[in-house]
Amino acid sequence: MINLRRWRVPLLVALTSVVIASLSSSTSFVGNLQYDVDDTIAAALLRNVDSNIVIVSIDSESLAELRQWPWPRSLHARLLDRLREAGAQRVFYDI
Repeated sequence: MINLRRWRVPLLVALTSVVIASLSSSTSFVGNLQYDVDDTIAAALLRNVDSNIVIVSIDSESLAELRQWPWPRSLHARLLDRLREAGAQRVFYDI
């Protein structure tokens, strides 16, 4: 006869592992959890933001208008010239 008490803990561990694995494979669950963690960390580290900082991003409208990716270096150079003319002291690229 099988002793069920002997197998109770290993079965519970196996069942818990299966549940955790199935939840972690669900990208929406993991993604939402990651967003919540990121938001909590950002809120905890939030400081006053300098209003002189401007973020320029590439949007789908710009991509559709120029119909080319990656953009030529000459376009980036013109953008840097315009930013300098507008008074930008520093420019950082996230490539």
